[in-house]
Amino acid sequence: MNFAHRYAKKKPDAGTYFLGMLIGLFLGYIFLQMPGNNAEITREEATYLVGTLQECDANYQRGRIHSIGLTLSDMEKQFVHQVCASKTLADTLNAIPENTEMTLLVHPASHNILEIQVNGDVLLEFNRSQDLLANNAGGFGILGIGLIALAIFCGINYVILEIKLYRK
Repeated sequence: MNFAHRYAKKKPDAGTYFLGMLIGLFLGYIFLQMPGNNAEITREEATYLVGTLQECDANYQRGRIHSIGLTLSDMEKQFVHQVCASKTLADTLNAIPENTEMTLLVHPASHNILEIQVNGDVLLEFNRSQDLLANNAGGFGILGIGLIALAIFCGINYVILEIKLYRK
């Protein structure tokens, strides 16, 4: 028995192109909007928080730091974004005793910590955090543009197939 005909390449139908167009537009839009939460801001636009450290926990995934969470007195837990988090920073923060006063600069849209100061020492620097977040955002923008281009390709092929079907 010859099963080769079952695995022969078939051309995608109009429904496949239509679905590809919808998925590409949807995901492309999401990926293009993602960097907006961490858009570059000035120091004056950042939220300034002062409090005493209650808890610090580092979240690891596959052996790497995923995020660092800081809970200050009478405040919600704040997080260091994964592109800004490092093992060195996590170790330094874990070594700080509870009830130590900290100053944080937090992004107002994403609520990511951009700067950490303890006793005048800067543990996470504002401009470095901004640079790391901007570099990370570039990848999402490129992915979003690629998905929109895929949606346009699928849309054009969908229209061509529909015209061919209409003319028959």
